[in-house]
Amino acid sequence: MMDLENIVANTQLIKAMEGKGKSKKWKEMLRFPHIRQCAELERELNAAGELTLDAVCKSEIGKRLFLTHFCGSSPAYKPYSTFLADVESFRLAPQTEQRAKAKSVYDSLSKSSQLPVVPQAVIGEIGQKLGESTVSSQVFEPAELLVRQHLAGKPFDEFRASHWYSRLLQWKWLSRRPVDRDSFRFYRVLGKGGFGEVHACQKRDTGKMYAVKCLDKKRIKKKKGEQLAWNERDLLAKVNSRFIVGLKYAFVTKEQLCMVLDLMNGGDLQFHLSFCTVFEEERARFYAAEMILGLQHLHQNNLLYRDMKPENMLLNEEGHVCLSDLGLAVELKPPKLVVKGRVGTPGYMAPEVINGEKYGVSADWWGLGCVLYDMICGHSPFRARKEKLRVDKLQQRVLEAVIEYDSHFTPESKDLCMRLLERDYTKRLGCMGGDAEELKRHPFFASIDWVRLEAGLIPSPCKPSAHQVNAKDVLDIDRFDSIKDVKLTEDDTENYSKFPMVASSCWEAEIVETVFEEHNRISEPLPSDLRQDVTVEQYIAEPLGFFSKLKMKFGRSRNPSLDSDSSSPDLAQSSSSQGASTSAARSAA
Repeated sequence: MMDLENIVANTQLIKAMEGKGKSKKWKEMLRFPHIRQCAELERELNAAGELTLDAVCKSEIGKRLFLTHFCGSSPAYKPYSTFLADVESFRLAPQTEQRAKAKSVYDSLSKSSQLPVVPQAVIGEIGQKLGESTVSSQVFEPAELLVRQHLAGKPFDEFRASHWYSRLLQWKWLSRRPVDRDSFRFYRVLGKGGFGEVHACQKRDTGKMYAVKCLDKKRIKKKKGEQLAWNERDLLAKVNSRFIVGLKYAFVTKEQLCMVLDLMNGGDLQFHLSFCTVFEEERARFYAAEMILGLQHLHQNNLLYRDMKPENMLLNEEGHVCLSDLGLAVELKPPKLVVKGRVGTPGYMAPEVINGEKYGVSADWWGLGCVLYDMICGHSPFRARKEKLRVDKLQQRVLEAVIEYDSHFTPESKDLCMRLLERDYTKRLGCMGGDAEELKRHPFFASIDWVRLEAGLIPSPCKPSAHQVNAKDVLDIDRFDSIKDVKLTEDDTENYSKFPMVASSCWEAEIVETVFEEHNRISEPLPSDLRQDVTVEQYIAEPLGFFSKLKMKFGRSRNPSLDSDSSSPDLAQSSSSQGASTSAARSAA
């Protein structure tokens, strides 16, 4: 029978994932500043070129405020925002529907007199291109350019004089606030790494679930791992892809360095392979395609992953794959973009890595070939299932053994694996100048719509259960002993003074996903935070909300959930048992 502590911990986490842990005071936590408080920020953003039309529309919140709220509420400008939305919808439509979508956009464009900035000559050229055998995703680009040029003029000037622009500045101001331990509710431990533990956590103001990797400062100091901690933080901060477990926030406590990451509660591929033995080809193809997009993002940022293996491929709650643990990743320096070093996991390291040669992206594509083989066949290309080998014997097989392909492989999957597991890296797929594009063109991926996949619009063929925790039992995860022979100094504190960060684009995505529509409303009469006749002092003196009024009237609340977030007592009262599988649900190693 599952231990009571594990039952309670899992129940708390599951209820939080169901959206029951957001603070009742979330609107107070996200209280907008008075618009006068944003003046200095506006000057800074203007100087950095972040308040142009292009920059505004590249942000999740800015795009909605300008195109949806401002243009969408104006009869004169709504046709322009509608056209841009229709073109985006066309680009993201399934390939089988794109021609019909394109025709619909073209018909609206040619019959409408509401877009006078697009001349008939341009519309005619678009019509001719739609008559060709294939429809380019950029077919409407000439009209798009004219529409955006028009919107960048008078419409954008009017936007900058509107309350929606003021609200944009307020959101920008909120996005720059640092986070700390009190910004999150902490839940059960999910796993541990070399310097600390990984916990599930929840952002108190939005209810968004994350994982937080807590590194013990004393343990780091004892093992001389300061540079490793900084490298991991800096590399994680450089990536922003739905196919990589990225860094959202970082903060420092008295004893810990904390990195807030995506919560991958679907388990890792090795866990799922232990139950399924092999994956059906459709499932293996889907996972491999998402891995390719993750690796492509890293390579485009001159980052080499170097640790492809099923244990590092994590599933989110929707069943999508993310590359995790950038602990062995390295930045490639131009112009040669190669490194040297025997780094990786035995059985997944490329021959050139084992031989001590210089290597680049070739090591990652070899690793992908190993993982794909594992998914299709149920074991590594170089050892049988549950076979134990010494590292030197395993590496000898990597260098010399003939790779066998059984009946699980189709001609397409076999050819792809053979080309990825080519020992001569100069002939390996992905290593002949085209990187990921070489793999995308392979017949094995003929059914993949790469544009829709990258946009997250293709559902996973296998969605994990939402009612189980894919992590070891709490008591099965070894906890660290306290470090008593190391003292932290002022120099240690100063060394980590710049460790905290907020990934503003990720913050905006979190806001849009959770509270934007409810919190963004501008009512009549105009709220005091947007009124110029209200001073900052008057606004700050206003009561914050219902719970603040209670607190001022009766003193500190007796309900700890209103004042403290060190735990979530309301979630702990349920004693219903929830199943917990034993895969390692990690967001970081």
